Amino acid sequence: MKEVDSWSFTSKVEDRHNHFIILVYSCNSDEKNIRQDDEYTEYRWIPIPEIQNLDMKDGYKESIKQYLKRK
Repeated sequence: MKEVDSWSFTSKVEDRHNHFIILVYSCNSDEKNIRQDDEYTEYRWIPIPEIQNLDMKDGYKESIKQYLKRK
């Protein structure tokens, strides 16, 4: 596993400010099946060209872009 990027953001929920620190890693796996648990509600494999259309923080998209440049 190699660290790809790190970044942070803040988010206000109700009257509480939260600060998130994101560490992005790359890893390889031969597994095609994902074991589902309580950490998430869904998953799917996304083709690289579709990443920019996803509803997620731009920091994640930028981390993926930086990783792909290094490959």
